[in-house]
Amino acid sequence: MDNKISTKSEASRSDDLPQAQYIQQENSLRGLGGLLVFWLIVFGMYSVSFLFVFFFALASIAEDGLPSGTNGALAIETMIFGLLICVSYILTVVFIAMQKKLGRLLAFISIGLTALYAVIMSITGMFAQYCYQQYSYGYLDYGSHEVCSGIGAGGIIILIGVILGALIYAGLVSLYFVMSKRVKLTLIK
Repeated sequence: MDNKISTKSEASRSDDLPQAQYIQQENSLRGLGGLLVFWLIVFGMYSVSFLFVFFFALASIAEDGLPSGTNGALAIETMIFGLLICVSYILTVVFIAMQKKLGRLLAFISIGLTALYAVIMSITGMFAQYCYQQYSYGYLDYGSHEVCSGIGAGGIIILIGVILGALIYAGLVSLYFVMSKRVKLTLIK
């Protein structure tokens, strides 16, 4: 009998105390957060980097004039792509921060332009000739002469690696903007 009384008194004591209810809330995937903020920071740094690239190329041409041949082509490509990529990343950051659907499209464009820049610069660089002065001190040939050479087998392998790396990078980063629930729920305006 004492056993029943003590159980009843324990039950009445637990009923008198307020019950705490804990509800596990899901983190909202709407809004800027997580990896989306990470990519905003990365894209912002890319825009500043390509702005530097543009102005360095412009300053080099202003100082020394437009180089001839492949070096001139590389300088012009650097200026054009530097400015385009800078502007596209700035627009991407602004539109994603405003949570606009256009931000997702601009992210694809910016990533694609960056990959295209790497591919075009690699292919243009492949056609560059590298020249150096070779000195000889022999009996018959005394003095120096210029030796020029093109890209070798190692250069072609590096070119293929750079092109594949740029395309794989573009694909993997773009995959985030295709698969992410946060991107789908945030960029809706």
